[in-house]
Amino acid sequence: MEAILRAAGKVMGVELSDPADLGGSLRSTVLRCRTAEGGSVIVKAYGTGPEALRGFTAEARRTWRRFRGSNGPRPTCSRCRATPPSAADRALKARLPCH
Repeated sequence: MEAILRAAGKVMGVELSDPADLGGSLRSTVLRCRTAEGGSVIVKAYGTGPEALRGFTAEARRTWRRFRGSNGPRPTCSRCRATPPSAADRALKARLPCH
């Protein structure tokens, strides 16, 4: 868990602490960590086995397709035409411009 914390902090350029295990699976570990500024981030780390690497590849492919729009248009707000917040945005209390 400490290695995941250090690696994620290095990538993000912030110090992370207080990891809380959110579950994950046999292939991955999911942690909620505190930032030095007092915020929190969710970190997902995959193992190095073949099944874990396949899981990472599949998730990366789904994410890439979603952001490039191949899964069709995402719904938009009828008032401001902004894309609604994702589950992660909602967890971080993100709001649409018109709300």
